[in-house]
Amino acid sequence: MPPLEKFTHWLETTNSIPTISQNLTLALLTILIPLSIAILQEIYQKREKEKGTLENLDMQVLLHEIFRIPFLLLFTAIIFLLAFLWDVSTFLLRIILLFVSLASFFYLCYTVLNEYKWIVEKRVWSFRLNYLKSLKNNEDLKNAWHSVWQAKTYEGEDVNKLNFKYEVKFWEVFSKKLDKLLPYNEFVPDLLNNFLYFIENRSIKLLVSNCLPKILDWHFKVFEAEKEIKLLSEKDKSVKELILIDVSQALDSIFLKIQERSFKESEYNLFFAIFKQHIEKHKQKEYLKTLLATFYEHFFNFIETHHENREIWRYFPNELKITKSNIYDKENFIFYISMGKFFDWALKRIYKRSENFDNALNEVMCEFFPDVDPIIWSKILLFYFLGCNVEAFIKHPLTFGLLGKPHTDKEENLIESWQRKEIELEKNTFELALLLFPNEFSKENLDKYINELKNLKCENEKEKSRASSLLNILEKLQKYSDKK
Repeated sequence: MPPLEKFTHWLETTNSIPTISQNLTLALLTILIPLSIAILQEIYQKREKEKGTLENLDMQVLLHEIFRIPFLLLFTAIIFLLAFLWDVSTFLLRIILLFVSLASFFYLCYTVLNEYKWIVEKRVWSFRLNYLKSLKNNEDLKNAWHSVWQAKTYEGEDVNKLNFKYEVKFWEVFSKKLDKLLPYNEFVPDLLNNFLYFIENRSIKLLVSNCLPKILDWHFKVFEAEKEIKLLSEKDKSVKELILIDVSQALDSIFLKIQERSFKESEYNLFFAIFKQHIEKHKQKEYLKTLLATFYEHFFNFIETHHENREIWRYFPNELKITKSNIYDKENFIFYISMGKFFDWALKRIYKRSENFDNALNEVMCEFFPDVDPIIWSKILLFYFLGCNVEAFIKHPLTFGLLGKPHTDKEENLIESWQRKEIELEKNTFELALLLFPNEFSKENLDKYINELKNLKCENEKEKSRASSLLNILEKLQKYSDKK
């Protein structure tokens, strides 16, 4: 008898398959149930001993990635239903039942094998990452990533000390998911805010090296989306507009938090390198206005409280400073934005009319205007800030720019070297003033200011001294203006 006929005859006459299937299933369940209990006990013990681990994520992974309860129940039920259907089945139906029972059996084997990998081979991380990659339901996404970011420790180790590689893996999965969801998915703000809420749990290395470039890219992506929706009808753009507002606020907050952590933990070099690269890549005036407004919001606050920290200025981008070379560079409009933010911040401090020396304002002025004489430049700025009002200038306290630039020359003839540098600084100072304030320091206005000073009656020696120093500056400005 040919093999096929033998198999057909055996399948039509045998009644042992349901019994064999049930016995094998019971054997597998005997292995599967204790393993499941062992894994669950381990997770609950972690939950009791250590708060802020990945136990919530692990529970989701077990239910959805390892156990897959609905499929497990279905395939187990199929094997036991086989006994009831086998005797009344036709040959064709028996073939179908045989293949379905084999599939059920292999699924149970697959589940037991995964549990073995979890317990014995410790391949927990691959299961976690595969689960996070496979998520499509928005609520599951939210809950899973909340569990990830709230974790302060991974496998009992401080994330900031040992588990940077795990943080990076999580971030790679998270960022790829957001790349697909941005900018209009309504759950994106929740996902970003979850990350923001637990951002202190993340290592500074992850935040600067991995998160910052992505956050800046998303920031630009949202800016582009905001321009696009302006072209839509009111009906189409209303919901999208609200989502973009929430996304933009979340990204701004994350960026500021990364900036704050970077400065506090002295990661200036890498932060400014990434920030500068992003600026050079996206030279759109309106976009950089919004980005730099966010940046300077924290930057000036940091300088106010850490003005003795000079290290930060070593890495501050030269493109953001106000120099003649930047003014002459037709492609560089960034320094104008930078200068505007400095002026807004400086005006608030000047209008306080404090008599105390303003260390923060003095430091920022010297660094933002690196090629000028601070003593002369501070008086020019104050005069400009006070609306070029001669009387207001001599009465208003000058609380910054009281010291010149320090010299570090190693030349033999130090005095001559200093003199040359002082002349160069003075020249740069007056030329920069005429470049930045051409209307305020036009020839007609300079004549007017000088005449006002010469006719001004001062009440005391202090005012006379202030008037004399301003007159000297204006007359030199007049000479440089005549040379133009």
